[in-house]
Amino acid sequence: MTPSQPTRGWLRSLSVLSLAVGAAYRSWRFSLRRFPSEAARTRAQDDLWRREGERLRASAVRLGGLLIKVGQFLSARADVLPESFTRPLGSLQDVVPPAPWATVKPGLERALGQPLSELFESFDETPLAAASLAQVYRARYRGRKVAVKVLRPGIERNVQTDLRAVKLAARWATRLTDWGRRFDLMTLWAELADITLQELDLQGEASRLERFSHNFENDPDVHAPGLVKELTRQRVLVMDEVFGVKPDDADKLKRSGVDPVKVARILIRSFMKQWMVDGLFHADPHPGNLFVQPDGSVTYLDFGMMGEVLAEDREQIRALTSSVIRQDTEGMVSALERLQFLRPSTHRARLKRAVGMLVNRLLSAPPPAQHGWQEGPEVDELVREIRFFLHDNTLQLPARYAFLGRSLGIVGGVVAKLAPDEPFVRLMASEARRYLTESGMGWQDTARDLFARLVSPFRRALEVLEKLDSGNLKMDVDLTPLIAELRTERRSRRAISLAILSGFFLIVAAFSHLPTVPQDLFWGAAAVLTLLTVVFRP
Repeated sequence: MTPSQPTRGWLRSLSVLSLAVGAAYRSWRFSLRRFPSEAARTRAQDDLWRREGERLRASAVRLGGLLIKVGQFLSARADVLPESFTRPLGSLQDVVPPAPWATVKPGLERALGQPLSELFESFDETPLAAASLAQVYRARYRGRKVAVKVLRPGIERNVQTDLRAVKLAARWATRLTDWGRRFDLMTLWAELADITLQELDLQGEASRLERFSHNFENDPDVHAPGLVKELTRQRVLVMDEVFGVKPDDADKLKRSGVDPVKVARILIRSFMKQWMVDGLFHADPHPGNLFVQPDGSVTYLDFGMMGEVLAEDREQIRALTSSVIRQDTEGMVSALERLQFLRPSTHRARLKRAVGMLVNRLLSAPPPAQHGWQEGPEVDELVREIRFFLHDNTLQLPARYAFLGRSLGIVGGVVAKLAPDEPFVRLMASEARRYLTESGMGWQDTARDLFARLVSPFRRALEVLEKLDSGNLKMDVDLTPLIAELRTERRSRRAISLAILSGFFLIVAAFSHLPTVPQDLFWGAAAVLTLLTVVFRP
């Protein structure tokens, strides 16, 4: 049986449930085993998760449909699932054997309301591409070369069957196993159901395509295919056919006279805009969904899997990005907290140190990604660092942004091939500056950073005093530098007062060159700085 052949509902459900029951049984058997050391147990557990990931991958390839989406979805949840489990799923491609034309044509003509020969000047019956939910054909319509995307026959029934089976398996695992409760499988199932049902509505995809095109209508470097609205239905999407070079083929781009680094910058810039300005982002930007044109511009394809960033969260993403650029760990942690990335058990002091080390590491080397990344000792080490950062610092990725991390990882992999000598995070920082400036955050952050540096010694000194007063000295923070700083502060109050006054005049000078500055912000800053000089005068 191939994924293109319709599968009886009960047989598909049985296959999915047997996979889940088998995993639960093997997990139970593992819990009964005894190990000579914790290291031996960890190695054995990693091996168990790796084999479960390989089993899921094999079943997804065999059954197709929703299970491929399940595998891809779980591979994106490195924040909650073990790396040994998600790694085998990272290369799972949504490419399956096509459904026979004889089964596709009747449904296509029913959806369009008339025979294909009366609508199209020509129609190629050999699919251009075939995925788990839909396949694409070439055709000519009123002189235009178009691509016709149509849902696979019976896919809605198969998806509903699979969703019910996966939900049942997730519910059982949540009730009966520790790992099911720990990984919150029911929430993961809800995320998966939402994104899959969204992909089954091709009219909704057409709307997202139009919205994406509108967002980039003034950018000559980013395009989307033109839409044929009169032929678009819930099960059919017709758009202009697009050609080009895949962005992961750097050698071919060079032979075509296109600078791969320029393409990398276009990709990063377009995604920074999607994440920080537009709020609508492409959640599946693998090389098959991107084409580079002869002039170096990039055309996006396949808008079935899209994500949304809420307006209030876009502001925090800009704040987070600005903090990364300035390597302001306090700002990074505060932005992560407002984005709900922190769990109640998160240790803020430890997290600040980890964030600082990680950002410093990423600013000097390209990050790993699930797709298109060259393996090697350095990459493996960086992968371990990032996963340790996620798990050890008890961070969580909010459900609504499960695919934002996935898109970031895929883009990182593509950029790593296009610009292997350019640190990815540094490229992101340079391309993000324009959006921080356009949003008005540039001068605000500069002023805030200057002010924070001026008052930092006093704030940290007060923290030490509070800890001394409460007797809470057993913190996971070295207090020696802070105590030394407190003693230094007592000996140099006059110098600090002069520094504050100098900072005040610096801010006045900076604000005097800005065209529009809110009066309350200006005088508020002046009042606070003046008050500090009085409070801390010698």
